[in-house]
Amino acid sequence: MKAKLIEILRPTLPVVFLAAVLFLLSLIIFVTNEGTSKVSWDQYREAPLIALKTLKYTGPCVDGAPCTRVAIGEIFPITLLTDLMFWYVLSAVGVWGFKTIRK
Repeated sequence: MKAKLIEILRPTLPVVFLAAVLFLLSLIIFVTNEGTSKVSWDQYREAPLIALKTLKYTGPCVDGAPCTRVAIGEIFPITLLTDLMFWYVLSAVGVWGFKTIRK
């Protein structure tokens, strides 16, 4: 069975949903964790490329109780879009392969 690339990459609900889920799950992945002080770290996230830098602070907060705060430090837009395209193509090929196997 021959398939055109445009047919495989056509946006459908399952492809877009799977790509979004895989993209959001990949944001959980820590690539590196650099200490910037005794209580704070720079964490680089995303796979396969680093697209997000978060700042993590663990220590005393305003009321004196220990707490952990995580904030977004930097967003790298080119790698973020590249990662999104990677997950979309992977999802499109996966959904197409699943449909082809079921036939």
